Parts: sequence; C-alpha cells; structure tokens
Amino acid sequence: MNKTYEIKIFDSCEYLPANAWKKESIRDFEKTFAVKWYAIFTYDGETIIGSLRVLRNPDDISNWYICDVFTLAEYRHMGITTKMYEAAFDLIREYEAASCITVSISATNVPSLYLHKKLGFRDTTKASQFANFCFEADETIYSLWLTSRYPARNVPIHLDILRPMWIQYRNELGKCESEDVLISELQDRINLSENNEHIFFDIIWSGNDAIGFVFYSVDGDTQKQVSSEGDYIKDLYLLESWRKHGIGSKAIQDICENLKANGR
Repeated sequence: MNKTYEIKIFDSCEYLPANAWKKESIRDFEKTFAVKWYAIFTYDGETIIGSLRVLRNPDDISNWYICDVFTLAEYRHMGITTKMYEAAFDLIREYEAASCITVSISATNVPSLYLHKKLGFRDTTKASQFANFCFEADETIYSLWLTSRYPARNVPIHLDILRPMWIQYRNELGKCESEDVLISELQDRINLSENNEHIFFDIIWSGNDAIGFVFYSVDGDTQKQVSSEGDYIKDLYLLESWRKHGIGSKAIQDICENLKANGR
C-alpha cells in the first residue's frame, strides 16, 4: 500500500461504527452462535474500504474462523486484505490456546485461493463447517496452523514433555538403544543449547500443545559438536497427528531466515 490506510479492530459489538452492521443484529449473532468475535475494518479517511470478521469456535477454543472478507473494488490489489489478515493473525495469537485458523473457500474463487495459499493456508479437502453456518457445496476448509518455539531446558517439566517424543523420534530413525541411553542423548543436546549461544533446542508448540522439537545452530556448530552429516538442522520432529500441515516446512523456513539474518 503506497498510501497509508487505517486499520481498526472492534471487539464484538463494542464501539462498532454505525455504518457497519446494526448492533441489534450483532448481539443476536453473538447470542445465537455463542462465539467470541472481532470485526476488522480498513478506513480511507472516514470511509470503510475493507472488512473481515474473526470468530472463535464455540466448541473448540483452539480454533478460529475468518469470514466475510471484503475490499471495495477500487482498493483491491493494494495489499489491504493482506494487512487485515496480518492484523487478525496478531490478534488471534494473543489467545494462548489458539492453534488453528480456518477459512472457507469456493473452488471457483481463484483470487481467494491465490491469496490464502500465499498466506500459508492449506486445503484440508474437508467440506466447510463452522458452528451452524451454511456453506456452498464446493467450499472446503483451508487451515493455517499457528506454532511457536520456546527453548527447552534440562528441568523435569520439559524432560517430561520431550521424553516420549524423543524416544519415538529415535525409534522412527531405527535407533534401538535403551531408554536410558536415549534420554542421555536428549539431555546432552539440551545441555549443548544451554551452554552455546549459537545452538538451540526448541520445543514446538501449537496453542497449549507441545507437538514437536527442533535442534539446530545458526553457525554450523551442531556439525562440530554432534556426530552428523548435516549442517545447521540436526533434529526436527513432529508428532504424527501434526504432520502434513506445513508446520515442519514453516519451522525450516523460520530457521533459514534466522541463518540469513546471521549472514549464513
């Protein structure tokens, strides 16, 4: 966007602009579907030129839904919708339990398909459903999984989280050592990350769920300090139920961006 437009976020029916929706309808909407929701508007001066709604699933607080996305025709192809989505992502991330954002897209809506794929959404091929909403027959759910990484420490709570994942990971690689040996390996890696500012052992989270881990360095030190044919990323693991969501690819992309930032 060359020109600066103002994005405003409205919490449910509080302080909504008069020309958006009737507040009575909004209260009925919230009461009927029992959802927490926000409205995001983009302004050019006093004129609303774009909007979308963000809703939390009443049956699953980890799941959020974005709908009613619209930008006036003369303001399209200017990045306005992308900016509204970024504002929505930041808003949803404020909720610790949030792990997945979904949208419903028609197979014939080519511009929407292009936009959401660019934003990282993936087609689940599942028929669209959310609360008691009605959808067209050719609409499917596209999902974007929210993840974060936090450093692992050699403390009981982190070891309890990582132990079963680490054992499963090593077993999948065909490593049949005893559990004691495998746990010693895990602790050694965590110790390396705690004692070297360039080495990281991160737990991967989605909402309140620990779903995997990654062990890597930003200067190749994993190759020097751990027997490996690899270079920067030594270990990357996701629980089976969390695979094929683009989460591993996103973790690698983030690490690569970190490497570039460090001149690697």
